[in-house]
Amino acid sequence: MDFDFGGAFGGGLSGAAAGAPLGPVGMAAGGILGLIGGGLNSGPAPYEPTEQEIAFGKYGLNQIRPPKSTKKRIKAEFKQYLASGNRGAAEAFLDQYKNLYADSKFIDKALTRSLKEPIDYSTPAYQGEIENLYAQQGLDLSDEDADRYTGLAKAAGIRSPQAFANKVKEDMLARRLVATPQQEIISYMFGPSARSAKGEILNLYTPYKMNYPSSTAAATA
Repeated sequence: MDFDFGGAFGGGLSGAAAGAPLGPVGMAAGGILGLIGGGLNSGPAPYEPTEQEIAFGKYGLNQIRPPKSTKKRIKAEFKQYLASGNRGAAEAFLDQYKNLYADSKFIDKALTRSLKEPIDYSTPAYQGEIENLYAQQGLDLSDEDADRYTGLAKAAGIRSPQAFANKVKEDMLARRLVATPQQEIISYMFGPSARSAKGEILNLYTPYKMNYPSSTAAATA
């Protein structure tokens, strides 16, 4: 408890006045007691916030610094993404929380550490994407093509299987390994388009020249 000099002075005067009827001794004793009592006076009662103000204060702290339960949940979900082999999704998950809290040191630390880890494109999570896309086109995946897509992914800084699959699709379309929507429609009527030795689709069907049977052949059939 702090000593209040102003309160002590006022208490001393009041105590002296109260002890005056008892003569000089009473005045002196009253002044001393009043001095001590006034000096030890703690002053007015401190301000007490309302329940609503306390609730607002807690809400504000949660916006600045996430509670332990939230930290625990974020870390657990981040580890689940990593365990699935999708580091890119794990990093995107953390990134969405990066600017949500003013105090996000634990997020920044985990994200920085993860971004330093190289991506292994030889894992099933990535190679499976190529194999599925090639299988859909009736193609066999060669080691050369697998290496090609790994190089493209590294150059583009791809960090998730989904982005990897999109890059593979983009390249397959550019190399004519995937039928266009028009070619797919035609293939339903006249059969699949022929492919070159490299797997490129040969556009044998044009709007002006279809593989219709000739009238002569039809007549003699």
